[in-house]
Amino acid sequence: MKKVVNYLQFFFIVSFFLFSACKSPSDNKILKAGREWTYSAVDYDKLGNVNDSLTLILKVDSSGKKNFFNQTTIIWDYKRNGKVIESEISAADEENNQISIHPPRKLFLSFTEILPFPASGNPGYLTYESRGELHVIKYKDYKDGILEGKIITRYLHAVDTTIYNFANKNYRCWILEGENTNYIEELGQFKCKYLFNEELGFVNLTYYKPDSSFVVIELKSINF
Repeated sequence: MKKVVNYLQFFFIVSFFLFSACKSPSDNKILKAGREWTYSAVDYDKLGNVNDSLTLILKVDSSGKKNFFNQTTIIWDYKRNGKVIESEISAADEENNQISIHPPRKLFLSFTEILPFPASGNPGYLTYESRGELHVIKYKDYKDGILEGKIITRYLHAVDTTIYNFANKNYRCWILEGENTNYIEELGQFKCKYLFNEELGFVNLTYYKPDSSFVVIELKSINF
């Protein structure tokens, strides 16, 4: 039941994308079946000290399976000491050079539900912006269900480009920044910065929490 709820929530935030009933998994440029991205995820306190860390593996379902909304099935694996301690099945969408993925939201990443999902917009256009809302139906992972029943509004926009070094090669990345735009008094002001490259996908996801602590998710390796 929880997986179904997750998919329904995902549908609202990516409603600005165009869906194609006849789209084949092979049409994806980045989210190709069987691809994997390995990230480090580090939770820092407001002074920059490490609170927690783990390895995140983002996998595109090897079968190219789609969900009810014709979105690509993805899996987030959470690893410590080489062992998977949590696994999360979710969804992503790729259409017309635009990508949106449901972020990891287990363990110290449960707060990411509040922020706009990582989305590339339309690479090449710094005028990109998205205003969306998320209807949270059932979600116990963050602060004993404080998000349940809320309609959270969020804003994401492209602000600039930057050069990012990965595997000793420089890549141009689009910088997208976002925040929650309601429940500021109750939940606090969360912010995010995403770096997206048209070949690699998302190379960095940085989240800033109301107490000035932050989380950095950084790409370490790929299998393609």
